[in-house]
Amino acid sequence: MGYVQDKLKNAVGKKWFIAISTIATLAMVYTLLALVGSFWPFSSAIEVVKKVTSAEYIIQNCEWFYDMAAQITATRNKAKIAAGKEEEPGVQMVLESMIAEYNARSRMTTRTMWKAQDLPYQIESGEP
Repeated sequence: MGYVQDKLKNAVGKKWFIAISTIATLAMVYTLLALVGSFWPFSSAIEVVKKVTSAEYIIQNCEWFYDMAAQITATRNKAKIAAGKEEEPGVQMVLESMIAEYNARSRMTTRTMWKAQDLPYQIESGEP
């Protein structure tokens, strides 16, 4: 046998060497089967990739960003109209939450991959 195998047998004993070798061999066989046959845990990653690159997901994300950008613009206009009136703070709160949601989704890797280039990456808040 090899030098390393002999040293391991002497260090841990013959029974433990066989047990460790068997476990290591089973782990390698499982990993190879998982890579080839898409068993768990690799099937989870494959499902994520399929979902993120599906046409439905791409269109849904693109439409969401356009829709939210238009809603933010409309809510900014509502805030200008409501300036000085009692509903102004409520409109500003809604506007800030919409901007925060847009910016949060814009930072998500799987969502921003499919965001149109003519949309801003982040929208500036009206508050400092």
